[in-house]
Amino acid sequence: MKKYIRFYFAALLAITFISCGKSTNDSKELAEKKASLEKLKSQRTELDKQIRQLESDIASIQPGSEGGKSKLVIMSMVNPAPFRHYIDLRGHIDAEDISYISPRTGPGQVKALFIKQGQ
Repeated sequence: MKKYIRFYFAALLAITFISCGKSTNDSKELAEKKASLEKLKSQRTELDKQIRQLESDIASIQPGSEGGKSKLVIMSMVNPAPFRHYIDLRGHIDAEDISYISPRTGPGQVKALFIKQGQ
């Protein structure tokens, strides 16, 4: 039983040393990546400043351009006209007597049914 305990203790100790050995390599790589990130962030801020400066220069030279987002506006007169709307439907109607058909909402009116008995 003591052999197993010694073996497990030695394995645990070896795993601990192996896992701690990579920290120096990882810290160098991490420091390089952080430095690269800071460099890119400083470049981005410089580019943002240049973009804002160019946009303000363009706006002062050509007022109303606003970065090329100008919109053309066209006016047209609105004339009153009758509203006619037609619907072409297909269906099956069974009727024995004369029926009155009207829509539920609004003053619409059915003027003609283009069907014959048996269709």
